[in-house]
Amino acid sequence: MNLLKLLSPLGKDLSKMGVSDWIKAVAVLACFFLLIFTIFEVVLFYPQILSAIKGVPYVENRPVEIIKECDFDVTTKKVKSSTHIVGIFDRRDRLIGHGSGLALSGAENTGKILTNYHVIEGNYKIKVWYGYDGVRWVNATIDSSFPDSDIAVIKIDRSFPNTAGLVNSGGDLVSLNLREAETLRTAGWPNSPDGSATITQGIFSRRVNVEGVELLQTDAAINPGNSGGPLFNRCGVVGINTAKLSAVGVEGAGFALSSKYIGRVTGITIQP
Repeated sequence: MNLLKLLSPLGKDLSKMGVSDWIKAVAVLACFFLLIFTIFEVVLFYPQILSAIKGVPYVENRPVEIIKECDFDVTTKKVKSSTHIVGIFDRRDRLIGHGSGLALSGAENTGKILTNYHVIEGNYKIKVWYGYDGVRWVNATIDSSFPDSDIAVIKIDRSFPNTAGLVNSGGDLVSLNLREAETLRTAGWPNSPDGSATITQGIFSRRVNVEGVELLQTDAAINPGNSGGPLFNRCGVVGINTAKLSAVGVEGAGFALSSKYIGRVTGITIQP
């Protein structure tokens, strides 16, 4: 068998090929390599191509399917059921103040609630509105506190049936991928500690760093009693409400400690 014939792209003896044969051979090879390159590009950039076809923005390290599966109604119900009243009582066992708190999940966090330090600061009794099995107020103790960061974890001797996904391990993808003007909601008990938690809604404005403390600014209503309650988007909790800017001519400036910052201080991070 002629070796030159085997090497010919057109199955001809290379020594007998004319100009037109060589043009056809080059065209065949070009089409072959173009096909290989196209397949390579599709495999390498499949997520971006899929996003373009579906008309959904592609976010690196956050697949389109995960973004589309997040549901505000489902997340709101879950977060609301995990939010509890943190009551402050005097020595006569009278309720003199309150804030909000978020129950933590995981076996190692049974009965633990994340809240603000300023909510439980002082020589007062701390109680949590339990609300299950006919039980109302339950005594709580301080499990850990970080005064400079306005973070505290309190604990009761009971477990919570519902928790919103705050754990001691995992990745904080939810707050890291916040986008400007993205819709946010808060949960808590502003003004009076009765009834179910109220939900307010606003947008994410920006990240603010104050002496190393990372805050998320939002125009969602944050009022007295909301402190310690969760700030969340459609995928999960992104922070803990901590303050609002009150000044003449200032409206819609609330702030929450970001879950990223909380994780750095306490080791508690959001698992998306």
